Amino acid sequence: MRTKGLTKQTKESRRQAALFGLASSLSARLRKALAPVTGIPTDRALVYRLNNAFRTWLNGSTANSKGDNTPSLEGFNFTRKPLDSCFEGRVLVHRKHGEFLLDIPPFATSGKLSAEGTGVVTLITVSCLLANKEDTRIYEMRLDMPDNGPQQVGLPMESCENCITILLMSVNRQATAILAVMQE
Repeated sequence: MRTKGLTKQTKESRRQAALFGLASSLSARLRKALAPVTGIPTDRALVYRLNNAFRTWLNGSTANSKGDNTPSLEGFNFTRKPLDSCFEGRVLVHRKHGEFLLDIPPFATSGKLSAEGTGVVTLITVSCLLANKEDTRIYEMRLDMPDNGPQQVGLPMESCENCITILLMSVNRQATAILAVMQE
């Protein structure tokens, strides 16, 4: 039988608990910001996956569950349909002069989801000030994209000290994923 008050936390267990709290907070802020835009239902599995991805990223790990040498948040899919399956190639993200530049490839034949030959692409940046749980900034851009060729799109990014900025893409509200993460 355990005696009350005799459990001692190590420095590492306190550090991990603080990381878990921050990961949970960031995950909740991101899900709240995305809910009206993407219509993603929140279930426990998504909450646990996103919390774990944030915790891994905050811990400084550079390998995700697939063993890729990329941060665990980049490429995180919120939906069962992977974002990559919507396009003929990979969406490339570059940072230049205070904005994200995206090279968006043509839609894959399986990605054509409208009879008009267009797809609705929603780009979202969510910036969370780490020191203030109330300070979350959202920028959304909606594009009706023809499926006949690649496009380059610029999206302003908000960066501030002690802030995390996440770039997400949603295609026809059926595939949503994190494209890039930046921390100042």
